[in-house]
Amino acid sequence: MNRVALIPLLFVAMIPTSVPSAAQDFWIKAQDSDCQVWSDEAMDNEVVTWSGPCKDGKASGKGKLSWTDDGKPAGSYEGFMEGGKLNGPGKLEYMTTDGAVQVEAIFKDSNVDGGGLFTDAAGNIYEGEIKDGKAHGVGYEKIGDEEYAGEFDNGQRHGIGLSVGPSTAYLGEFDKNAASGSGTLEDAEGGRYHGQFRNNKPHGFGTYVTTDGAVYQGQFVDGKTDGQILVKSSPDAKAALETWKNGQRVR
Repeated sequence: MNRVALIPLLFVAMIPTSVPSAAQDFWIKAQDSDCQVWSDEAMDNEVVTWSGPCKDGKASGKGKLSWTDDGKPAGSYEGFMEGGKLNGPGKLEYMTTDGAVQVEAIFKDSNVDGGGLFTDAAGNIYEGEIKDGKAHGVGYEKIGDEEYAGEFDNGQRHGIGLSVGPSTAYLGEFDKNAASGSGTLEDAEGGRYHGQFRNNKPHGFGTYVTTDGAVYQGQFVDGKTDGQILVKSSPDAKAALETWKNGQRVR
């Protein structure tokens, strides 16, 4: 019966869904051009190129922006600009210490604002609504072998969502990236828990049904049966009220 005490933690992860955002204003003159582009940091060793129209001395319209750092490719953007900043639909690629990051999105003043597709060097994905450079609204993300589809708030899983991992699946409420509230969990052993969650664990009133049909109904604390539990040892057995503590039957 100890399997009831071993309902695993739900694996919840998140990829960063923001791109470099505004901090200060720096203006860099594009190579072989009188056109300027905006940056949020000083670019002492970078060389910037822009193949597109200018308006009032700033990159504006559709074109390609690219930049190098110490002679090495550091990033590129193909799409629309206005006033020297990324504005409109476009595709951005930039290098990090972990590799290249790609963002296909609608930009507003060089921030992602609207909908977009985010892919990092490891193949992690976010696709959905974005606000101020963060996942916000309805979206989908894949991190390694774990997938999530549902609601986000300010870059975190928040609201109703479905998380599916290699051996577990959870459908229900999330609060600040954690399964919290009402939901249903299918665990690695094939059992199913339906009830209340807190911090990724069954917590509160719920019902757990094992693969062989045994049923445990009552209070769960940090993923373990605790208190008065109504138990049916098999589908045909009579229900009995038992006392459990920390996932163990007391009497």
